[in-house]
Amino acid sequence: MKFALFSKFMRGLSIEEVASKTRALGLSAVEFPVRGEFECNLENVGKTLPSVAKRLHTAGVEIVVVASDIKEADRKEGDYLYEACREAGAPFVRPG
Repeated sequence: MKFALFSKFMRGLSIEEVASKTRALGLSAVEFPVRGEFECNLENVGKTLPSVAKRLHTAGVEIVVVASDIKEADRKEGDYLYEACREAGAPFVRPG
């Protein structure tokens, strides 16, 4: 079983700080938010999520769940999100 930290409350920290604090708590996985008010959002997810995942991975942390603000299955942004998750190696998406 793997435990993940929901990194939403770490908004404003650098990715390296998120990784450091996650590791300090004894965890190696995060649920990462892809939402409008965060550094990684639906408008830039294709560029930012794979990059964020690499930076976290370098620090020993993986994204196991992406929390998004997509609420409708037919939204075009969903295609971009799912492709970015595939590239980032994030196996699960939590909509809404």
